[in-house]
Amino acid sequence: MKAHAPFHRSYELAENLCNSAKRAREKTNGQRGMESGCWLDWHVGSTRPSDTVEELRGREYRGGDFTMRPYPLNGFDDRKYSWNWFDTELLGPGRTGTVAQGFRGAQRWKASRSRVKRLDTLVHEGADSIKRQIAAWNAIERGVQLPAGLPDGGFIGTQTPLRDAIELVDLHVRLEPDPRMPSPHTAGGEEKPR
Repeated sequence: MKAHAPFHRSYELAENLCNSAKRAREKTNGQRGMESGCWLDWHVGSTRPSDTVEELRGREYRGGDFTMRPYPLNGFDDRKYSWNWFDTELLGPGRTGTVAQGFRGAQRWKASRSRVKRLDTLVHEGADSIKRQIAAWNAIERGVQLPAGLPDGGFIGTQTPLRDAIELVDLHVRLEPDPRMPSPHTAGGEEKPR
């Protein structure tokens, strides 16, 4: 939210986003018959008073489902596309072997902000437009591909995580654990059972 926005609107939006994440979790729990853990939802951009999350997304992403939000914090059998995947593989700097991946890890993306922003405009045109643009970039520079093992068009079924990542690439800061602090999973140098 902007600094001058009324606090109660910020709070309402936070509550709406929490409810959106809870609904997605409950739906998944009902389909799977078991607990799917915590979920995370967010919104970047302006809001109108008393907008619901559905109204915000309808206005921001009209013409399609250009988001995969909310994300479960951890992957599970039938959904590998979790916050962990999004954070490490799509935003980066995830690695496949020795090659850096993600919008902040792969040199082809990290060094070309205009390329990332171009993807943002293409998401609204659909998977075919993204495929054509990737092919055009590959004609100039071999090896351009979408990060995180996304299909050529960037869509997983009818949804895409590209807009989610592009919105957060400048805002999201990965916090690395302090190497001087003991891991919460170790006690006295030995691995604690999880």
